[in-house]
Amino acid sequence: MRACLPAGTNVAVSITFAGSGVVRRVRLPSPIERTTEGRCLREAARAARVRPFARPSQSVSVGVRGNGQTPTR
Repeated sequence: MRACLPAGTNVAVSITFAGSGVVRRVRLPSPIERTTEGRCLREAARAARVRPFARPSQSVSVGVRGNGQTPTR
C-alpha cells in the first residue's frame, strides 16, 4: 500500500474483515477516496487476508506512509 502514495504522505485506512478472513469493507479519508491514490489503496487493502476468526467481523485502522514508488501489478 505504501507504493500507492507519494513519499511523505500519511493516510489512515480502516479495514473491516469478515470472520472468514476476507476484507468486507475499506474506508479512506474523503480527500483521497476518489483519487488515483485512493483507488490504489482500496485495491491493495482488498487483497489483504487474515486467518478466520470467531467474531462476525473486526475492524482495524492502519496508518500508511507513502514511499513514492510506482506500484507493480
